Amino acid sequence: MEKIEHHNFFQVYLPKNRDTKSIDMADVLMEEFHLSHNGQITPTYEYDDSKRSALEVILYPSLLYASRELHRHDTFEQNKFVNECIDSEFVNMLFRIHPVYKVADFIEYHFKHYKGDTQEFLKHIKYSIIPVIRRKIEQSKNKDSEFFKQNIPEFDVIKGVIDDWIKEKTQAMKQTNSGYNTNISSANNVIVNNNSNIENQNSEVIQKPQKKTLTLIGIVISLLMLTIALIANWEKISGLF
Repeated sequence: MEKIEHHNFFQVYLPKNRDTKSIDMADVLMEEFHLSHNGQITPTYEYDDSKRSALEVILYPSLLYASRELHRHDTFEQNKFVNECIDSEFVNMLFRIHPVYKVADFIEYHFKHYKGDTQEFLKHIKYSIIPVIRRKIEQSKNKDSEFFKQNIPEFDVIKGVIDDWIKEKTQAMKQTNSGYNTNISSANNVIVNNNSNIENQNSEVIQKPQKKTLTLIGIVISLLMLTIALIANWEKISGLF
């Protein structure tokens, strides 16, 4: 089966203790209650970093616990479940941002911290996050939805903000990639094909043989002119002796 790992598109706080068998779920749920209501982490609770930012996504330990309990013998499904939860929580945080255009700043924060392929990040936002946004907004009309009657943005509005951000990033990366110039005349080193033998030569070394050739031609011309002058004036010259 295809291997899948927890993705790192977003700054997610996972508990240090990954051994869910040793976790007291009562403590986990109480800690999540504190996080949900006052945003503070108990100092003795083992999170990766207690100095979290409001821009970062928190993945509650109970999600890991539930994933492992539901898919005890299937690592693929375990990680797939966690990744989906991360994306879901990321979108939930997008809905809490007002005004809606600040959503771009939230995504930008995670983009700057992402250490992988930036193209993959953009694809994930476009093809994974936007569909989650659409689904949650459509479900918000249902009274059982967590966002029922809440002030969440219209899909076309939030999608427009994200599309503009993706377009801006794509154009910036294209400009960066096209900013490389290759000026052979000013390069310190160039590759020279010498009878199919590739050599790495300094441009100054290439220019020196050209200067030597011009100097030699000048000397030959001077000698020819001197010879012609001697022949033309030979009688006058011989009369001096």
